Amino acid sequence: MFTVGCGWLDQNNSNKRLRAALDGAGFEWITARGLAKALGTLMRRAGRSSEDIAEQLGNTRAVAEKHYIAPPTLTEAGAEVLETIKPRRAAEEFPDGKWTAESKKGIDPTGQKGA
Repeated sequence: MFTVGCGWLDQNNSNKRLRAALDGAGFEWITARGLAKALGTLMRRAGRSSEDIAEQLGNTRAVAEKHYIAPPTLTEAGAEVLETIKPRRAAEEFPDGKWTAESKKGIDPTGQKGA
């Protein structure tokens, strides 16, 4: 339950209000659970403890760690490697307007060699 003005708002009503606000803002794809998971993950990356995250989300530490805090997926070494990758050329830069290996080689997708 959440306090609203001088009364209480139960979770069902808060979920409906959140859904209406997200839909109205163009975020139809976001769910309340996804929002909670993003918050838990961002709090962890900011250095907050599992206990702090669980308290913010209204869960136990075990539930927060299992469902709402994404494990780290990138190390410093991994980040350095990813930074060395150069972006691909835009599709419109290729002669056939497609993003294919054939277009990079100047080969027509029908199999005929081009210039």
